[in-house]
Amino acid sequence: MKKMEDSPVFAASIEEHGYHYPRRPIGFCIYCGQSDPSQLTDEHIAPEGLQGTIELKKASCQECACKTGYSEGQILQGPLGAVRERFGWYGKRRKHDRPETLMLELLRKDWSREKIEVPSKDCPLAFRMPRFPAPRFLKPPHPDDSDYLRKHDFRKIDTAADESFFEALLKADPGREKVLLDMEVFELSKVLAKIAYGFSVYFLGAHTIRPFVTDIIIAPRGEAPSFLHYVGGAFIADCPIDHLTTTDLGKCVVRLEEHDGKAIVMARIQLLGPFNTPVYEVVVVEHIPPSDEPKIYVPTKAQPMKSYKQLLSESVSLQLFLKSQAL
Repeated sequence: MKKMEDSPVFAASIEEHGYHYPRRPIGFCIYCGQSDPSQLTDEHIAPEGLQGTIELKKASCQECACKTGYSEGQILQGPLGAVRERFGWYGKRRKHDRPETLMLELLRKDWSREKIEVPSKDCPLAFRMPRFPAPRFLKPPHPDDSDYLRKHDFRKIDTAADESFFEALLKADPGREKVLLDMEVFELSKVLAKIAYGFSVYFLGAHTIRPFVTDIIIAPRGEAPSFLHYVGGAFIADCPIDHLTTTDLGKCVVRLEEHDGKAIVMARIQLLGPFNTPVYEVVVVEHIPPSDEPKIYVPTKAQPMKSYKQLLSESVSLQLFLKSQAL
């Protein structure tokens, strides 16, 4: 993989309000190809709950919008709920519509789960984001992708005050094992793929790209191909990239690189940059030279790969993993 000469590099803040690129409606669903005008809606590239403001007009059918909305909801709720409340990232909801309490989820020693209500103003600003290996697309296939799922590698974002709060919570009930702060790995991979794909369409157009990640974005958990092939951590010479030199709430950098003679669009993403969160890399699409007759490139199926669920089933610690993740 090498950078293409004179290839453009596009960078955008997910909360950017100043873009003035003229944008016509896409006119079809960028995920499944649906073109019925009555079924098309506008698509936010990044979640509104993370202050995403840039839209693709008439770019998602209602069915796919429900699927992507579910994935975003899984990420925005839970541990991120307190962060959003503290900083007023309300999305469509106005401030007076927000709940006064938030739910914290705990894992008990018998593997059951317990939910407790905490006042929003007191809920700790703590969460854990996964650290992925580099996308398998960029390197020879790893003999065992499920190895990552066993390692369960996360970066924890919290403070000393948060630790004290959690320790007190666990001491209050000896049956409690730990507070669950992990972002849901599979849903996060879908959101990252969606943001990367959306910005690729935004900057390069919908008719000059052949997407790799649509199967990941809208497929159910049991049917989606392994996200590790196209979604991973960002590295330079095997060293992880820690930040994208930004104070923005989120940033996406889109670039073209050559791979096996093809122009491949890559996207580097950091969400919640001020919290020193991991940087992710997404292999998004193949860039196709424009032609006189625009085409809609919707893949019928990604190259044969084991599904996320199949990878889990091969893990030597399957039972413990399933219990801890409640899959």
